[in-house]
Amino acid sequence: MSSTFTIARGFVFLVFMAVASIHAQVSYYVSPVGNDLDAGTSVETSWLTIQHAADILEPGDTVFILAGIYDEAITMANDGTPSARITYQRYAGDLVILTSDLRVSKDFITIRGLELSGCSLWVDGHYGLVLDNHVHHSAVCGMFIHGTYNLIRGNRIANNGSAWGDQISTGWGTGDIHHIVFEYNEVSDEEGQGEDLMQYLSHDFLVRGNLFHHLGSNGRHNDVYQSGGGEYNIWMIGNRFEHLSNVQYFQMGEGDHDHVWRKNLFYGNIGWGFNGTPAGMRVVNNTFSLTGPSGGDNGNWGVGGIGKAMNNIFSPAGSDGHGGDVDYNCVYPAPCCSEQGTHDLWDVDPLLVDPEHFNFDLQPSSPCIDAGIFPAMTIAAGSGLQIPVTDASLFVDGFGITHGDSIQLQGQSQIVEVISIDYSSNILTVSQPLEWSNGTGVSIAFRGIGPDIGAFEFNNIVSGIEVQLDEMEFGVYPNPASNTIQLSGLEAVGQQMQIFNVLGMLVCEVSLDSSGYIDISALSKGIYMVRNEQFPGSVFRFVKD
Repeated sequence: MSSTFTIARGFVFLVFMAVASIHAQVSYYVSPVGNDLDAGTSVETSWLTIQHAADILEPGDTVFILAGIYDEAITMANDGTPSARITYQRYAGDLVILTSDLRVSKDFITIRGLELSGCSLWVDGHYGLVLDNHVHHSAVCGMFIHGTYNLIRGNRIANNGSAWGDQISTGWGTGDIHHIVFEYNEVSDEEGQGEDLMQYLSHDFLVRGNLFHHLGSNGRHNDVYQSGGGEYNIWMIGNRFEHLSNVQYFQMGEGDHDHVWRKNLFYGNIGWGFNGTPAGMRVVNNTFSLTGPSGGDNGNWGVGGIGKAMNNIFSPAGSDGHGGDVDYNCVYPAPCCSEQGTHDLWDVDPLLVDPEHFNFDLQPSSPCIDAGIFPAMTIAAGSGLQIPVTDASLFVDGFGITHGDSIQLQGQSQIVEVISIDYSSNILTVSQPLEWSNGTGVSIAFRGIGPDIGAFEFNNIVSGIEVQLDEMEFGVYPNPASNTIQLSGLEAVGQQMQIFNVLGMLVCEVSLDSSGYIDISALSKGIYMVRNEQFPGSVFRFVKD
């Protein structure tokens, strides 16, 4: 795998900084009743077309788009800069619907809060932010992801591809696409419109914390992820793949290598599992709960013939379960035709909380707690910020545009963030200094004495959060957030609120003021939960950016 930061990338960044405009940042407004001859600097003097705004916006400017339906092909005129992005976003909570393709063709552009109906969103520029949009019912792919160093977060992408295509794709013939982060989005095809959920991800692509659901049984060839060949440095981390029907997780392409599937949940009727074995494929700490027919080409395969599988739960395991270089997995009930790893929990019930209602957390008595193996080890004793490890490719640093992995060393309680990785030398650079011996285990942050088996580390503080979140009628705004969050739908002014990290550890306690705001500026980047001390069943999840 290639190093995250390159000289060329740094040079481009510095050039942009050097030529940043001294133009004063301006907010403009567009509405269906506006006039392009007006000033555009207030709601009362709003412009009529988004294109007029695109012609005028300079670095640092924002256009707020008021509620309405806009049918216009927009050509962006100017780039933003690293310190002065150009932003297109909806006004307040307005419903803004675009009915023609939107192409983000310039660099350092932010697109936020828009709905694209019957059309596609094309991310063609570099260093873009695509946040909180809704893309649906395009006849082709819902979102075409091109360019480099683009962050795509918090979007809803659904029911696209009725003519051809998928929910998201890098498309064809679009050049060298790399360093893309696709995280905390929801992607689905409840209406059975398209083919795959993801297709052609190129290289250096992080897919993290997303909810993918409802795919398959529409008479088309359905894959969760189909490779176009030659794809490498792909990380699938912390996603939920739900309500699948007769689909493949992954269709390999010729020349693929270094794909990491880590801490994902898969459940549903699986026609095939990982169809192909790219060099350097790693399947670590996932939970597979597979149902449906068994035997033959429609068999309920889990992981067949992959490069390496460890710390996974297969329950039910399907007709053929798993294969390849496997160990330290929990397989229950034991399938007919799978190889057993030396340290596998074979035909041992993992004791999940309530899989029938989609809660795949571990019960307190689960045999999977602390039963996993450390997926990497240090290769020399040392101290400081740079840790040499056996397999740096298991981890990701966020490419400098989002947070990196939170890791923990064997026998230590301190959790640190991975801020950069030299994959060629297998060296992790972390946010705080540590000390280690030769052969010390290295893992994603865990509770207890070591990593658990399965996607969900045992946590009896906020256990079952996924189910609770689906039932609540409140929210956190903005989400993701950098400095403050505001809670809605809960009368809690003056009450104590508790914030936990992803391991369920209490980070801090705060009291809500009359505005309902909580200051999170001191938190490190990552995923957190906040709950009302008096109502511990009410749990909010948010991302600190």
